[in-house]
Amino acid sequence: IEFIPPSLVKGSLALRRSLTRAVFPLNWTWNTFIQTSSASLTLYRYGIASTLQGLEYLARPSVRKAVHNNAYSAILKRRGAGKATLQDIGPGTGDTAEVQRSAVETVESYANFLTNIIEDNLTGISVQAAYRHGHRQGLRGRALWEFASEGGAKTQSMYNLEDLPGILRTKEVGAVVPFQTFAFEIMNTVRETGIHNLKSE
Repeated sequence: IEFIPPSLVKGSLALRRSLTRAVFPLNWTWNTFIQTSSASLTLYRYGIASTLQGLEYLARPSVRKAVHNNAYSAILKRRGAGKATLQDIGPGTGDTAEVQRSAVETVESYANFLTNIIEDNLTGISVQAAYRHGHRQGLRGRALWEFASEGGAKTQSMYNLEDLPGILRTKEVGAVVPFQTFAFEIMNTVRETGIHNLKSE
């Protein structure tokens, strides 16, 4: 990618940021019909019973507190760099956005409130569903919370640099093919299902 002219790289990244700003703020149709579809992965991975139990995240403050304190995926999602709406601003920038943001970025942040609320709740429900599922499988303590955290990551995707699929860590690739993190999670789910089926035969 070093052979790409810097001006072209800068332009593509600016276009990516503009695209992000066009997709997420005040986009209630996307929030309602597209964003919430990720719950189907939770249902697929952990079943109806565990997914219904995952709704405890919405109803019980003690469950929300436990998830926010112990599940890595939920902790990252609540920080700037882990949010879907800030997935293109670069590592470290999201956590300092409150101090450095411009007036336009402040308005953008408020406009993304629905996306961020839904993302937090979907992640929390997935973490709690995985927690319940793992508990039934005999997991306890730290191992259980790691399993639960993975449930949030695998069903809702992680947008921080450290947890992105390798090919998407390059900003230029992300600019050319934006918003592909969830697609990678779908492919991983299909791959894991195939491996599980082969082992079962």
